[in-house]
Amino acid sequence: MAFSGLESSCMAHEIRLRSQRTRGATIIELIVAVIILGVGLLPLVLALNKIYTNTYSLGTRGEAQLLAAEKIDELKSLGYLKIATDSLAGSDSVVYQDDAVVMKPFSRSTEISYIKYNGGTSFVDADSADVPTDYIQLKTEVRWATDTAVYSRNLTALLTKEGALELE
Repeated sequence: MAFSGLESSCMAHEIRLRSQRTRGATIIELIVAVIILGVGLLPLVLALNKIYTNTYSLGTRGEAQLLAAEKIDELKSLGYLKIATDSLAGSDSVVYQDDAVVMKPFSRSTEISYIKYNGGTSFVDADSADVPTDYIQLKTEVRWATDTAVYSRNLTALLTKEGALELE
């Protein structure tokens, strides 16, 4: 079957048109692809933001806990008698504000209280007959604020003439 010149010219033109149509994407196809990609990546970006926020928050809470523990350890190292004579100086309770904490926007307050034991509290590794009748309670609170809320971490320790007690 032989093609005439006109028919072969039409076929060549049709082949050229098909090859031109399949060369690239139209602007509409590109816009649709970008929208689909954006909708697909949005949850991933939101999840990464939440992970970052939670990680930062955990780090800040950990720093606050360390600041509280640091103050409790500092007071425990002074001992019962030094705290009773110097810090309490005859009063039942005293509160110290420690706003000059160098790290981040933390403020730390420490309450030192003389407490008579009246039962009802459980101690680690202590029989109720072995619990002293009076002790000093060391309570430290570290506070910090974010754009959305104010947070705090508390740490409490009991100090006796014999040493520190741990609450259960």
